[in-house]
Amino acid sequence: MLRRAALLMLCLWNALAFAEEPAAGKAKAAEKPFVVRLQEDLPEAFLERLRVPVNAEIRHPLEMTFQELFRAINVNCVMDGNALKFSGITKNEIQQLSRQNQPLYEVIVSILERKDRTQTYPDIALLWDEVTKTVTVTTNREAERLGRKPIDLKALRPAE
Repeated sequence: MLRRAALLMLCLWNALAFAEEPAAGKAKAAEKPFVVRLQEDLPEAFLERLRVPVNAEIRHPLEMTFQELFRAINVNCVMDGNALKFSGITKNEIQQLSRQNQPLYEVIVSILERKDRTQTYPDIALLWDEVTKTVTVTTNREAERLGRKPIDLKALRPAE
């Protein structure tokens, strides 16, 4: 048994040690971002950053979509996979959305409220942590359990 384990470890080491590395001249093609910020300077306040206009061509899983949306405004994003899963929300569902010159919060609201698919996301909540400068994508139930108030994206809309 010990010999098998040692042989397996040796095989694994060989596979990793001699794995083919990319050639020096063949740089990996840079992937084009699918969320582009249209405003050069970012405001300091997080809620003001949510008002920054973006162009978004989204055809990615929910988790990647949120990470890219918040990366566009230089904010970290964490998905609370357990809370989402408990509410029946999968991080891997592909999002398809095209928005031009819209505030970031409107793009997020569009994702949460889309009616053209079987799974909508009324239970998703966004929590902002000022200390770590991180948004956590979780559920309203989890936010309530933590005693935290979710970001009200619709309140960011200008008064009419």
